[in-house]
Amino acid sequence: MKKFSIKNVDINDLKEIHKVQKGIFGADAIEWEWWFDFIKDNLLFLKLVSSKHNEIIGAIAVTQLRKDSPLYPRDYISVFFIKENYQRKGYGTYFFKEILRRLRNLKVQFLYLHTKDYNQPALNFYEKFGFKIIELFEKYYRSGDNSYLLEMEI
Repeated sequence: MKKFSIKNVDINDLKEIHKVQKGIFGADAIEWEWWFDFIKDNLLFLKLVSSKHNEIIGAIAVTQLRKDSPLYPRDYISVFFIKENYQRKGYGTYFFKEILRRLRNLKVQFLYLHTKDYNQPALNFYEKFGFKIIELFEKYYRSGDNSYLLEMEI
């Protein structure tokens, strides 16, 4: 896996990250304007980069909830993706393990995220890290798809 590095996302990466996640998530992709907020308002906003081609193959944004949030002290994965041609080859696992290590170092205790209720590969991926389904949100996404809220203790 040394063919890859994990780096902070900067403003020059946003166009490519937006394009990739729009290709993966379609109508449910994060709006273009939100990416600028992610740059300044996230606990972590990182990219997985191919060292050989300097290609962004994945990204994650983890939002730290405010102390007045009813879900505090949980932190939220706003976005996590690996390009489709790199999925199911270990890159997501490598990237996610490193993210969890960094979150532990930051003393994060709980982490949660949403994923589509029918996305079994994603559910399997998160469950192997210890996430548990805690709630179903009907018609959560713009597409009308349902979402599971998953949570883990780090």
